[in-house]
Amino acid sequence: MAVALASRSARARSDDTRAIVAERQHQAVLRAHAPRLARRLQRTFEKLRDSFIHTGAKAAGDDLALTYSTPDYDAFRRELNQVLQTEYISIGTLALDAVETQLGVTLAFDLNERIIRAADIGNRVKSITDDTRDALRNTIQRGIDDGSHPSTIAKTLRDQLNGWAGLEDLTRSRAYTIARTETANAYNVGAILGYRESGIIGQVRVIDGPSCGWLTHTDPDTANGKIVSLDEAQANPISHPNCVRAFAPVAAGLERQNRGQLTPYEASFKPAEIEEFRRTMPPDRFARLFPSFAKPTVAPKPIIATASGSIDRVHSITGAELDGLEKLSPEVADALAEAADGMYKTYGGQMRALRRIEVADIGENTFVEVSGGVLGEDIKMTINSRYATNLGQRSKECSEAGWFVGDGTAKTMFTHEFGHVFQFATADNYGFGGALKDFGEALRKLGGGSASDYGATQMAENFAEAWAEVHTVPRVKWSVAAKALFQGVLS
Repeated sequence: MAVALASRSARARSDDTRAIVAERQHQAVLRAHAPRLARRLQRTFEKLRDSFIHTGAKAAGDDLALTYSTPDYDAFRRELNQVLQTEYISIGTLALDAVETQLGVTLAFDLNERIIRAADIGNRVKSITDDTRDALRNTIQRGIDDGSHPSTIAKTLRDQLNGWAGLEDLTRSRAYTIARTETANAYNVGAILGYRESGIIGQVRVIDGPSCGWLTHTDPDTANGKIVSLDEAQANPISHPNCVRAFAPVAAGLERQNRGQLTPYEASFKPAEIEEFRRTMPPDRFARLFPSFAKPTVAPKPIIATASGSIDRVHSITGAELDGLEKLSPEVADALAEAADGMYKTYGGQMRALRRIEVADIGENTFVEVSGGVLGEDIKMTINSRYATNLGQRSKECSEAGWFVGDGTAKTMFTHEFGHVFQFATADNYGFGGALKDFGEALRKLGGGSASDYGATQMAENFAEAWAEVHTVPRVKWSVAAKALFQGVLS
């Protein structure tokens, strides 16, 4: 009895671990890809607007010169279909990689065609297009019923589409809601396909908001914690717009693993017993006895101080987990330490939400990135290894071109990123509200404006650019955005 209880306990812990990993992987993809998809949808809504809102003979900017015709819904539908197909394939591939990591298996199948078919993208595009058409028709009909001038109706339509596109605040737009919804749906569809293809998972555990229903948000049958079949999961990957649902593999499904691929010694034990051995045995002994179940362990990378000792200083100031900072040049490490010192002395309560600072390859043209902070996910800062030695030089080039605020030093860039840490640390559990909301309201009261060209791309970057400006630029030179940050957030 004691052995059986221990095995069930080990399985429970294993399930809990898988659930935590699955949820964090899901949220990391949502955090990284939803903004990108939102920007693509922003352009799609702008094109729809430009297809039927026209400026007449009067000067541009004169609302009385506006007219409207018939929206080009066919072009809208075609572009929307192309955008969603490419994003579903990209996000689905990430879900497949996550499943391989969770299960320790290698999957090989044509994901592209299967995920598009499983996601029923055609009907999702039709639904978004139909909702768009109905909303615009209602706007036109209300204007006609009210006796509004056609130019007034055209202005209302233009403003409506600008709002959907999120030209003022992308994070509060219809484009962003659709992006978060479709990103979550794409990831879950890909994950479910991966679990099915593995051949060892038949059930999944639902991870969802505590009050979210299984079929709809208000369904009394709450979803969080449910154990469902893959068919049930595939039929209900999400239950409503902005849904945070994720799925984790259930250990019981691992018992159907093909035991013909195991050694005779391994095949003599039940999976639950092997899980117990994994927990209690020294890793090297477990690897010798159960090679099919052993996973390679990666020793944590040592923290190697630069000549200036800046990495040790960063660790002392932040208390964050550090990984790969030995790749930084002394100048970049010094800049990080100097920026951290100022931020933690002034905003220690918020800055301590930063749990990890790492150096990793995150692609071209992204110098530093702050992510996390959604549904309990740790906030981390990632410095692009491609610019680990010349970050200051690249930052200066962008600053001189007017893209970034300030003097263009690496310290100013890190100050910008610590602004994001403050933003995420003060947001709600879904990444909204807090300092970013206060900043947006203060900025609107001052008439709007951006701290830099980069700040003009989206509200969150405007916040971080204003943050860098407030902390590195003399007050007499502050932009409207910097003044809004100071008045609405820091005062």
